[in-house]
Amino acid sequence: MVCEGANRFETNIKRCNCCGKEIDLISKSAGHSDFLLVKKEWGYFSNKDLIEHRFNICEECYDKWIETFKLPIEEFVMSELFKGIV
Repeated sequence: MVCEGANRFETNIKRCNCCGKEIDLISKSAGHSDFLLVKKEWGYFSNKDLIEHRFNICEECYDKWIETFKLPIEEFVMSELFKGIV
């Protein structure tokens, strides 16, 4: 079964699946916002065998979401912006 919004990922307009806010991918006036793209391919023996889920979460909703976690997330400060690029 494919959800009605599946083709949404093929457009340039991204929206947060939590709040519905448009995620600005191209900064128009320093209003650029980042987001988390979650992509999960469910494997055998799960209740969602061979189903793939994809969704976007804006930074604001991400912050609210991780506050609900029982265990804190791991956080690392990146010291090199272009690490691995020759």
